[in-house]
Amino acid sequence: MPFGAPRNIKPPARRSSYMKKFGRVKNKVLPFSPSSANSPLSIESKIVLTPRAAPKEHKTMSKVCDKCGKRPQSGNNVSHANNKSKRRFEPNLCNVRCQMPSGEIKTITVCTRCLRSGTVVKPVAKTA
Repeated sequence: MPFGAPRNIKPPARRSSYMKKFGRVKNKVLPFSPSSANSPLSIESKIVLTPRAAPKEHKTMSKVCDKCGKRPQSGNNVSHANNKSKRRFEPNLCNVRCQMPSGEIKTITVCTRCLRSGTVVKPVAKTA
């Protein structure tokens, strides 16, 4: 707070969960309403809710290994001053073409440990 600023002023309000859900509230002025037919100068305001845009659907890679089920773990970033802040340890995942036991070839997401240990069977290279 700057020096000499009045202490009774509140900081600006945060967006309420209602606004996050329904969007912005606008005042729409109607110059004439049927209830006041005999007084044409009366103005009635009406609250109109404008819906927020629908979230875009996008494909994100799942952070889970399809073979062993390894998933992100939570931990701390620890600074030199021993300050701790939360972070995520994510597995090292790769999209790999894999030959299933039925002979079918699928692309799956596996961690590098499964690749290295030989859990994933890669298909035979195509001959030209």
